[in-house]
Order: sequence, then structure tokens, then C-alpha cells
Amino acid sequence: MYELSGKILLYSKEVKSTDLTIPDESGYGSRIVSGSFLWTVYFIKVNDELIRIGLRLKNKHLKYFEKCPILLDKIKNNEFKRNEVKQIVSFYNKSCE
Repeated sequence: MYELSGKILLYSKEVKSTDLTIPDESGYGSRIVSGSFLWTVYFIKVNDELIRIGLRLKNKHLKYFEKCPILLDKIKNNEFKRNEVKQIVSFYNKSCE
């Protein structure tokens, strides 16, 4: 699904899951939680290249925002959480370059 336009295009896709595997609190395994889960997976399009972001921005994705040091500072200082992908792309499109 198309989300935002601008210098960076943002797309999203909802993914459904029935089970969730989470690490055990002891750190020696994992457990499965049953239920119905809905995730939003994000993609950005930069220079005709479609990049899968996933659920949150990772360090490898920050290179696409390097022309905007103000935004990178906001991410570093937790003014934007890395799972706020839509807000980050919107800020970049409105306030950067």
C-alpha cells in the first residue's frame, strides 16, 4: 500500500501471523505465543530502488537519510524512535534537502 510521496516514497504492507516466537527470559531458548498478530512492514523507494525496511529502521538504513543531519540527530537522540518509520520519512520529505 502506498503511504507517502516526496524525495523518498514510502510503502507499507500488513502481514498477519498466528504464532509469535519470543526469547525465553532465561536466555536459553524461546517460547511460542499463540494468537493473531498484525505487523506493518515498510519499504522505501530511493532513486528507483525499492528497499525493505521491515518493522523499524536499522543502522544500515540510515545511509538513505544521510543528507539530513538534523534528522539523524533526532533519531540518535530518540526524538524519533526507529519504529516510527512513517514519521521519519515524512520529516525527511518536508524538512530535508
